[in-house]
This record gives sequence, structure tokens and C-alpha cells, in this order.
Amino acid sequence: MMIKKVYLDTNVFDHIHKGIGVTEAERVILRSAVDTGKISILLSYLNIEEALSAIKSCPETGLGELRLILDVVDRKNPIKEARILLRDDIHCYARGDFFSDPFSVLSPEIELNLRELVNSNKQNIKTNMSQLIEEVKEQKEDFKSRMSTIRNNWLTKVRKFKGKCPGFEKFWERYAEDLTESLAKRAGVLEACKKRSINGLLRVRSVRLCVGANLSLIYAQHFEGRTPDMGDSRDIHHAILASAADTFVTQDRRFKRLLTRIPIEKFQIIELEDLIMLLRSSENTNINLA
Repeated sequence: MMIKKVYLDTNVFDHIHKGIGVTEAERVILRSAVDTGKISILLSYLNIEEALSAIKSCPETGLGELRLILDVVDRKNPIKEARILLRDDIHCYARGDFFSDPFSVLSPEIELNLRELVNSNKQNIKTNMSQLIEEVKEQKEDFKSRMSTIRNNWLTKVRKFKGKCPGFEKFWERYAEDLTESLAKRAGVLEACKKRSINGLLRVRSVRLCVGANLSLIYAQHFEGRTPDMGDSRDIHHAILASAADTFVTQDRRFKRLLTRIPIEKFQIIELEDLIMLLRSSENTNINLA
């Protein structure tokens, strides 16, 4: 049976740790699925950074969530930082190469620090991982600025609808390739991507999720009255990181709604309850999750 790769939004780890809507029996089902290799929960440094940030407001809870993350994820193959993952995929497409692995290699220092974190106290975490935390924050802020610029430029463009609300499908058809061109231009390979086809680039999962998440957010803000939120940038990051998986699990239903209207094949966006249900069904019927 193929192992199903699953990416969890950090809020999912939070719900599991606190037992919000999750029974002990369901936690056992999830744990068993990981231990038996039925699923592989992917790791991102964004998960770690967000858990470490939670430690500042509630040390005991944040530390417990961090330990849960490091206990159940595949620590050997963390996903590349979102900006790098997207850039590498765009460059590979432009060159006509096979796509690079979405995972990075842990340096021995970081690998040692992650092992120590499982049994660390708050002070050790602050000392051992301060450099990693700062690097992630800097990368996140840089990418946030880039994505905010793109969305602001596109909000100007969509005003051409003059208050008329198109369906999202029509909105996607009108703007998805144009936004994809913007990403290729920022990556410095627009002409090469045009030669191969912008529509082809849009079929690359990381690109499609980046374009889709941004367009869906723009659509929600312009036509559905959604107000900009500080977490929007973080959500875009999670969407891109999730492209390394087959399934993205989030407890943020507003975010889930934004992503589920993106036309994308062989990719699930579900809640933890749905994942547990799939695992329970697989356990009872021996079905293949992949």
C-alpha cells in the first residue's frame, strides 16, 4: 500500500494536543496510522516556528504541542521553506527538468537540536533554536511582503468588474494564468515559462496552490466582504507547503473554503474529523488511502 503523505496545519496539532473535538480513541487511531506507515505526516519549519511562538503566551501548552509535532512527523525530511519550494518548481519547469524534491536535508546541528527539543525546557528551546526561528521569521516576512504586493496589484485589476460579482470559476479562468505569469516574472524566468506554456506552469501543484490561494483570497476580500487578516500570509505559506503532500488538513474552515474552490486534481483539503474517519474506515476495511 502506498503511504499517503499528509500535511497538517499547525491548528490541527493544537486541537490534537488540547483534545478539542478529538477523543483518546481517535488519537490512538492517528498514532497507529503513523506507526504502521499508513500515513506520513510531513514537517515544516513553519509548524515548529508557530509552536515556538505559542510557548511565549503559554509555555506548558506550547511545549506540549511542539513535542507532539516532533513526535508524529517525519523529521528526516522537512519540507523546503515555501518561497524556496515555489521558486525551485518554477525554475525546474522553465528549464524543462524533472521537478526537484520538495524536501530539504537537515543539517546535523538542526537535527541534534530537534532531538533535544523533545525533552527540552523553555530556556533550552530559546537557546538552541533561536537562529532557526529568526531565519524562518525573516523568510516568512519577505514572502509575506511579496505576496501582499501581488494581491494589492490584483485587487486593482479586479475593480474592473465594477461591483459585479462573477462566479469564482469565471474569476479563475480570467486571472489564473495572468497571476501565474506574475510569479514566473518574479522568479526571473517568464520568457522561458512562456515558451513552454503558462498553462503548463499553472498545472504544477505548488504554483497552482499559490495562485489559487491568492486568487481565492482576493475574490473573498473583493466580492465576499472578507476583511484582510494578519494570518492570511501564514495561510498562503501553509497552502504552498501542503503541495508536498496528498492531503492538507486544517481546522480553519474559512481557509478550507478558500482552498476547496481551487480546481486541482488528486489533492484533498479536509478537517481532522475527516482524516480520522478515513483512517477508521481504512482500519476496518483495509482500503487503500492513496
